[in-house]
Amino acid sequence: MPAVLDEVARLVTVAPLSRKGRVFRLVAPDGDAIVAALRPALDSQSFHARFTVEIAVVTTPWLAWLRQSPDIRNPLPREGAVKAVLSTMECGPDEIAACAAEVSAMLARALPEWLPLLDRSELWWRLREDGPLPGTCARVAVRAALAADAGDEPATRRDADAIERLDPASDFPDWVRAAIRNWPPPQDGDVK
Repeated sequence: MPAVLDEVARLVTVAPLSRKGRVFRLVAPDGDAIVAALRPALDSQSFHARFTVEIAVVTTPWLAWLRQSPDIRNPLPREGAVKAVLSTMECGPDEIAACAAEVSAMLARALPEWLPLLDRSELWWRLREDGPLPGTCARVAVRAALAADAGDEPATRRDADAIERLDPASDFPDWVRAAIRNWPPPQDGDVK
């Protein structure tokens, strides 16, 4: 584990996110989450960290597709429905406090753009209306997953058909069509 990066993460504070290791999360009651993380670069070392600061909004329907599982615990930014790399940074042992302060400030500046997306209806509206998003997004696929979750069969089928025309080999259209009938997926302890 990169020791410098772990120390930076330990000192980062950004309300209302809570920290576990190098990952910071705010989870909504429906399981959707804002997730930020400090992700080490391949050449990062314990005594000199090179890392990216990533942020995402992770929705449970999109996460279920990516994981092919109803397990939605501990989402990561790379699993985001909307995601972004805020910065690439380097930090040595003498710069830990300054790096942590910079990351904290960066996340605090970014959160106002991301927090509204925790309201799934807001995210779905932006996807349907081609509204602004603070990061990258597979708009049609995420829109289809959210439509299936909401039980909107016509919208789900329209988007699934569009994806199938572009990528006939994709499993996603069949998965999302089935999700209309099967959502929500069973959770641990549910009677099957």
